[in-house]
Amino acid sequence: MTTWKIWRALHNPPALHPLFQRNVLRPPATVISRTAGWAGLVVSLVLGLGQQHPTILLLLMPFILLFTGITYGIDCAIRVGSAIAKEHENDTFNLLSLSPGGALGASWAMCTSSLYRNRDFDRLHSIMRGAVIVGIIVIVVVATLVIIVHSEQFSRVPEPTFPTIVHIVDLTVVLVALYLEYIQSAILGSLIGMLVPTYAENRLDTRIYTLGVFLFAQIITYFLAYWIGFVILPDLYDRLDITGDYVEISLSILRLAVFFMIREVMISASWRGLVERLNALPSELELAMQFAP
Repeated sequence: MTTWKIWRALHNPPALHPLFQRNVLRPPATVISRTAGWAGLVVSLVLGLGQQHPTILLLLMPFILLFTGITYGIDCAIRVGSAIAKEHENDTFNLLSLSPGGALGASWAMCTSSLYRNRDFDRLHSIMRGAVIVGIIVIVVVATLVIIVHSEQFSRVPEPTFPTIVHIVDLTVVLVALYLEYIQSAILGSLIGMLVPTYAENRLDTRIYTLGVFLFAQIITYFLAYWIGFVILPDLYDRLDITGDYVEISLSILRLAVFFMIREVMISASWRGLVERLNALPSELELAMQFAP
């Protein structure tokens, strides 16, 4: 799938590419103050609360997970789009496109260098992945304790009741959905950030258009996910007379699959649009990735 292909590529940036080295690995000639992005703010917040007030961090983590996906996607789109639009403004993008990998390889190097500046990408991913794993463990432990407490005075081996299983599945699906939201928002934001400068070649227009396009994609995603998952699927179950104890579990899993596939279609369409706009071959990205260590 395109989602996992690009996600793996983001985790293996072209660190040996000259553009990547220019933007990330080589220190700037002068000290320039940089405004902290959303990723940096989240990392600083989590690390600060984790050291000083871990209990407050535990309470706030669900809200951090909820808002990180969409806000980090916007951050990726604007950051990547601005970096590429800057080269268009300086009339250097066409020259950079002569580097190995062509225009697509140059755009990819600038995209990844924007994400990896200050190592925000790696640190935020570690926090998100750890939060989801801890959340699932907490759900299982709490559910197990509830089952044990409700056993007949601990005189028999506790067995999970069906409502408990449903709650475990529902909460786990929610956590996985939040994690997928973060992953696919980062990917979609990066692709939109590379695509928009091919239409708007100055940073102001690029920032406006990337924000608008990304938010429009988010609205479409949520609308279709709700319409298909909470309107069409239950109605289809009723029409097919599908009943039973595991209907709710199957609905939760199908809703997660629908959410993922809607984003997968958007990511695939954005990737194809980018390849067409840059008049590039998919093999050019593979050539750019040869610079990955």
